[in-house]
Amino acid sequence: MNQNISAAETLFSAAHPDIKKITNISALILSLLFCAVGLCLLFFSSKVEDSSSASGPVLLVGGIAFLVAGGIRLMIRKRSLIYVPTGSLVKKGSCFFDAGDLSVLGRLLEEKTFDGKAEVLPKKDGGVRMDYMVSQDGNFAAVQLLKYVPYAYEPASSVLHYTGEEASAFVNALRVGRF
Repeated sequence: MNQNISAAETLFSAAHPDIKKITNISALILSLLFCAVGLCLLFFSSKVEDSSSASGPVLLVGGIAFLVAGGIRLMIRKRSLIYVPTGSLVKKGSCFFDAGDLSVLGRLLEEKTFDGKAEVLPKKDGGVRMDYMVSQDGNFAAVQLLKYVPYAYEPASSVLHYTGEEASAFVNALRVGRF
């Protein structure tokens, strides 16, 4: 299934009906646990009777540290992307190519030709950036080409979505690093 979306949208801003954002429950529980430990340490630091003991200030600093760490983790809690039909996590990434490879790479993506015969190889940096999202099970892939114009990358293609065998072939070409 291949769906085209307006080139005005970028891959990471465009919505796909089979991709959902979910909250990582284990990260949320861990953050709340940090906050609870911090509150307990603060409570016990106020109950220390011996003013010559170092345990009061240590508990106070530890409580504040746990509260801050838990609060920060709550604010930046992880939201994961899931490919709904298989329940697989979706990872985002980017790779770069030479500016001269834009037309060849665009043709390969449109024609779904991922056999490596064109020998378009990723570079460390380049005038073309390929943004992609792939599911861990290899059943979903989305890709968009962007070209560098002074100070920014602008969309050079629409967002292309692949599922099934097409997605597996794209993910394999991405792993091998050869299109």
